[in-house]
Amino acid sequence: MERTVVGASLTAIVTAADIRGMNVRRQLYLAAMIGGSISYIFNVLAFTGEFNVIRWSVFMILFLLVFVGFEKLIAWTEQSASE
Repeated sequence: MERTVVGASLTAIVTAADIRGMNVRRQLYLAAMIGGSISYIFNVLAFTGEFNVIRWSVFMILFLLVFVGFEKLIAWTEQSASE
């Protein structure tokens, strides 16, 4: 049975977005980048009223470095816990 989401089937949306071709790690990175960007942009616009692409780029680089760091930390703790 196929679910319908506002006139489009769920399988059509998944196929159009090619979600099945992406692995879980890639999906998490993409979701984190989108969520971090949206949060940063709305906060910057709310408090300063202007958007600077260079500052956003620096934020995204630091955000992804911290994201990767936590991923490595979690993998390390899971590895040492299993031994």
